[in-house]
Amino acid sequence: MNYVHVLATPCVIDPRELQTIIETSLRNLFGDCHPHRGFKVIHCRSISKTSGKTNEAVVRCPEESTPSIRAALTFVTTPPHLRDTMYRFDCIGVGKTIDDVS
Repeated sequence: MNYVHVLATPCVIDPRELQTIIETSLRNLFGDCHPHRGFKVIHCRSISKTSGKTNEAVVRCPEESTPSIRAALTFVTTPPHLRDTMYRFDCIGVGKTIDDVS
């Protein structure tokens, strides 16, 4: 398993919301039968120094899915209920343990 450290603008506080955005982006990039399952958003938390406009998250995913997860975070496709918001996700780092990216 790999852990991907992500900065999100605007804030995505609910891990389920980020999970949904990544899933929608994966479907858009690779189709409905994409093999990149088994990823999970571990946490989303606000970064106090940025006045609540940006937050960080950690996504756990299988090693073979890491490039696809990074692509989904780069080429974001939001689900219909979030289409009014433009998201930017920056992949800060990838590590083998959560301590490598925290």
